[in-house]
Amino acid sequence: MKKILIETYGCQMNKADSELVAGVMMPEGYEPTETHSEADVILLNTCAVREGAEDRILGILAQYRKYKENRPGTVLGVIGCMAQNLKEKLVQQRPWVDLVVGPDAYRDLPKIISDLHKPQHEPAVIVRRDRFENYEEIFPVRGEGINAWVSIMRGCDNFCTFCIVPHTRGRERSRKLASIVREVEDAAEKGYVEITLLGQNVNSWRDEDTNERFAELLTAVGKVHGVKRVRFTSPHPKDFPDPLLYAMAANPTVLVPHIHLPLQSGNSHVLERMNRGYTKEEYLHLVYHIRSIIPDIAFTTDIIVGFPGETAEQFLDTLDVIRQVRYSGAFMFKYSQRPYTKAASWADDVTEGEKQERLQTLIDLQRTIESDVVAEWVGTETEILIEGPSPKRREEWIGRTPQNRPVVVTGNGELPGDLIAVKLTGRRAMTLVGETISAQLAA
Repeated sequence: MKKILIETYGCQMNKADSELVAGVMMPEGYEPTETHSEADVILLNTCAVREGAEDRILGILAQYRKYKENRPGTVLGVIGCMAQNLKEKLVQQRPWVDLVVGPDAYRDLPKIISDLHKPQHEPAVIVRRDRFENYEEIFPVRGEGINAWVSIMRGCDNFCTFCIVPHTRGRERSRKLASIVREVEDAAEKGYVEITLLGQNVNSWRDEDTNERFAELLTAVGKVHGVKRVRFTSPHPKDFPDPLLYAMAANPTVLVPHIHLPLQSGNSHVLERMNRGYTKEEYLHLVYHIRSIIPDIAFTTDIIVGFPGETAEQFLDTLDVIRQVRYSGAFMFKYSQRPYTKAASWADDVTEGEKQERLQTLIDLQRTIESDVVAEWVGTETEILIEGPSPKRREEWIGRTPQNRPVVVTGNGELPGDLIAVKLTGRRAMTLVGETISAQLAA
């Protein structure tokens, strides 16, 4: 069999897309490998959300030139968001790249690769947009683990002024509920017990045939036999209906009390320039409303500092939101201009030094708050889903609480995928330490 190596860079949607590409390629006679020197095809699934991610891939491609020199028949390709963004420019910059394929053309990969073996072939650049492509009938080929990432929709209609995603992944389109449930059932039969539903804005998902919304989908997935937990990422704060919250509250053992709720900025004027669709006050009201329905909810978030025009005083509003919400985790970044976005035409007027200073201030505050949040868990009891052996201590297992906080416990016959009751007795940095309660309580 021919061997393929798929390397993934970027978000979990890219990881899910790599599994989708494997689902396209495996039936065509390819088997996965992790060894570059034996790969007949090497595909880099790439991210274009931040400038640094693209720079990293260009550097890796420069190193990968040697694989082409040592084994000329190897097909080297770039797929994903960076491919869609750079198009022919990528082949011009790295002429040893054989193919550049965007997110809507993955099902064509077997034919594209086959055509590259014809005499006097040219590099293939396939970056068309397909308004209807959602890979409805192609199930991913997943690796080992207990968590299955399931894409429920593709693209985005929000057009935040800093975000390149609508330009690389196209407009929003949802999969059918029945197709998603079939994929979840297939994953559960293969031993995946935690399902994470993926989309750029999951709470805008809608089955156009039945008009069912995300709350109905979440409930349907939670009822699949063998599924022990259901997560989702990412929702948008401007579109968070109550039926979704009540669905989560009604079945907390499966629909876990954790929401990744992107903030981006805590200042209303900056949020307006970002085209986020909510104010600081509206965001905080949503947080308090969610907590009134799901009291033990944990929030994580995304934040950008140094957006064009952001003043030092406006940045203080972001710190204020951090203090009020008390996130259990956050992804924090400096703003960088991305092509095709509206903000790319604006002056990037916050200096690099100011961006770095604000980012460090933000990180320091978030670390302090997160540390306090972790400390509050010590002495309580909860349930964790075992993921596998701890990478640091052979005698320990690592699992996660419903709120997605990692916990280590001394092994006592558990297996990955087991749900066990634990008492949280201590902490190591941001990781909790637990003791297994009796087997009867853990069952």
